[in-house]
Parts: sequence; C-alpha cells; structure tokens
Amino acid sequence: MRKSNLNPLISSRACPAIALTVVAAVVAVPALGGSATPARKTLAEIRVVSVDGGPGGGADVPPRGASVGDSDTFTNVASDPRTGRRLGRSESACTIFDIAKAGGHGPPARNTTFHCSSIARLPGGQLTLFGRVHFDGQGQENNEPFAILGGTGRYAGARGSASSRPLGEGKTLIVLRFVR
Repeated sequence: MRKSNLNPLISSRACPAIALTVVAAVVAVPALGGSATPARKTLAEIRVVSVDGGPGGGADVPPRGASVGDSDTFTNVASDPRTGRRLGRSESACTIFDIAKAGGHGPPARNTTFHCSSIARLPGGQLTLFGRVHFDGQGQENNEPFAILGGTGRYAGARGSASSRPLGEGKTLIVLRFVR
C-alpha cells in the first residue's frame, strides 16, 4: 500500500473531531481522581483546545483517489483553554466508509463518511474514542459526538461522549462528558 493523499481530506476537517481523544482525556486526570474504591457514577465535563499535530500516513486502496477503504493516520495536541499549557496528545486513524463519487473528491471532502478511532495517551492511562464524521455535498462537516468507549488506568470504566466546535486558526474546542 502506498501513502495516501487523504490527510488533507481528513485532517482539515476530521482531525478536530478526532482530537476529542487527547483533549478530553488529558484534562480528565484531576477530575477522575485515584480512588480504587467503587463509588456511585460521577459525571464530569472537561474542556480542552486541540490543534493538529502534523500529518501521519495512510493507504489509498483502488481505485486511485478517495474511495471506500482509504485510510489516514494523524496526531493532535491538546492544551488547557485557559492557560494554553500542553496536556497530551491523541493518535487517530480514519477510514472512508461511504463516498458518493470515488476518486474525484479533494479537500474539502464532499458526500463522504469516515469512521474514526482515537487513543489518547495520557499520564496515568489511556482513553479510547470512536465516531463517525460526515461531510455533506458542500464539504460541511456534520459534527456528531464521538463515543467514549473506555480507558485504562485512571480512565478505567469511563463512558460518555465528546463533541467539538471549531474556534478558527486550526484550533478546536473539545467538550468531553463522561461518567466513571
């Protein structure tokens, strides 16, 4: 498989949505605490700012150009919205699940649906997210929440959702809502 040209398709729009991973997870460390005693479910809401951490790699499966099965990988960096201090990073992979016209779309993606998974690597554990990112005929993103599937360490048992809102200048506000 050769490296894909999908990164501009995905990272220009989907990276912010995928960034939910790091963003949410890193700030969650203080909110989750370290107690090993099972307690009632606690609701938490965390806000972070995400920025694209650079291109990754990918695969362009036949036919040439954007088509079902093409994938891309990338990273995002998360920071505290109040202080700007770096909190962590996410590693994400997105695959085209549905596309109206194979091979012909370039940035922005149009009539295309991606399925994306992310892992936030954080002090004290990891958090895993999965979601669907869809672009309409004009290239506008349908920003559906991502599911928080769980985690390890301090994030063990986490369940909930993460949503995003573009802030401009390549930055995205991520809001993570979960129980543990």
